[in-house]
This record gives sequence, C-alpha cells and structure tokens, in this order.
Amino acid sequence: MPKTNNYLVIILIMVLVFIAAFLTVSGVMNLKDTLNAIANERTVIEKLYEKALYLQQMKSSGQDYESVVDAYKMMIPHEPDKNHVLETVYGLAGNNAVNVNTVQFGEETKGQKIIKVPITINLDGDFVSIMNFLKNIRKQRRLYNIININLSRAGDQDSRIYANMLINAYYEK
Repeated sequence: MPKTNNYLVIILIMVLVFIAAFLTVSGVMNLKDTLNAIANERTVIEKLYEKALYLQQMKSSGQDYESVVDAYKMMIPHEPDKNHVLETVYGLAGNNAVNVNTVQFGEETKGQKIIKVPITINLDGDFVSIMNFLKNIRKQRRLYNIININLSRAGDQDSRIYANMLINAYYEK
C-alpha cells in the first residue's frame, strides 16, 4: 500500500503541477492579451491626441484667417462709406491742427472686383502738421492710396502751407 500511496502522491503532484502550469500559461496568455489591448488603446489615444492637436491648429488657423478677413474688410469695405471717409479726414485734421477747406469725391472707377473712389482734399496748415496728417492717413485701417500732393505757400511772410492732394479709397463690389 505504501507503494500505491507513493504513486498516488506522485500522480496527484503531477496533476497539480499540470494544473498549475495550465493556469500559469493561461494567465500569461490573458496577460499578453491584456497588454496587447493596452498597447492598442494607447495607439488609438495617441492618434486621437494627434487629431486633437491638428484640430486645435486648424482652429487657430481659422481664427487667424478670420482676423485677416476682418482686417481686409476694414481696409476695403463693401460700401463706399463716404461719411466714414469724411469723419476720418476731419478727425485727422483736427488732431493735427490742419484746416480742411474742401473734400470732393470724384467719379468712381470700377475694376474687376474693387471700385476706386478718388478724393480731392484741399487743406492748409503748417508744414509739420500737414506731414503729420499724411502720416496718420496712411496709418488708417482703411486703405488710402496717396496719388498726388501739391504744396504751395500762402505768401512770403505767411508760414501757412496749402496742400491739394488726391487720394484714392477703395471698396469691394
């Protein structure tokens, strides 16, 4: 009987070793599957993160594009808006101690997409004030193209300068 007991113990140990090996191998297989699933999820997360960064860049580019479009609309509006031009001219004249004598709008010239509005401005003031007026009109958000400037002195004793200038403003059709 002791021999049979030994065989039974050996068989029982072998069965337990076999079960332990089976459980270990299946545990390792499950662990391997879990690690593969984690790696796949990580890949998916990285791709989603890259897409999120791309979308953020696109959003930023969109905002940049919108600001460029807004600046363009300020430079070349959709209407002639002559009142705004007059406000600008008289406002700059007041800020620069220049007297505006006349402002005349010429005949509009139609291009393919843009309409040009010639504006003749006649003003007087001292030379520095007139130059400051010109500098400030160039700094405006709306596009003004200075075409011609004629300067003349009022007299030998007078320090006043008369300026007759032609500028173009533009608007979109």
